[in-house]
Amino acid sequence: MVASRNTVHDFARRTLANLNSIERLACEDGDKYFEVTQLINSAIGLLIFPKEADYNSVPETKLCDLPTKVNLPKILHGKLPEENLRQLVRYLRNGFAHYNVEFVNDNNIIKGVYIRNVSGGGADWVAYTSIDDLKALLKFIAQKLIDATERAPNQETLADLEKSLGKELRIISREGIS
Repeated sequence: MVASRNTVHDFARRTLANLNSIERLACEDGDKYFEVTQLINSAIGLLIFPKEADYNSVPETKLCDLPTKVNLPKILHGKLPEENLRQLVRYLRNGFAHYNVEFVNDNNIIKGVYIRNVSGGGADWVAYTSIDDLKALLKFIAQKLIDATERAPNQETLADLEKSLGKELRIISREGIS
């Protein structure tokens, strides 16, 4: 990956490209490419990375205002604190980040996933989504992140930090490990 100063934007853009590529390749040779594995890796990246880098880059779009092509996870228990995309991403992020997920297997094919948000004494939110719906939702989230961060300010680089601290922090120089 080429170094970037707008990491969330570029990460979301590349993740979306990877999802589309693996989806296409899996159609050609499903035994060689693992579409669901890529989808779960993408979920982990798209849901965790922006939260840690810039949670505000996730739009607060009301869930009822999302396009009808985006099938939201079916909430089986609890509710989101606010019915918007940012809160949904937060709860999905919590589920994936803390491995509060359970995959639904049908003849060795993963068909869906239960996702839980756990707080205090146990699960306060449980939802289910099919793999196809998760894929559509993640593509939507990736595009929203791309759009929201297109003109985002550049993130501080290690070089910026070194300059502000007045010392070199790198253990790897251009010639290799110091």
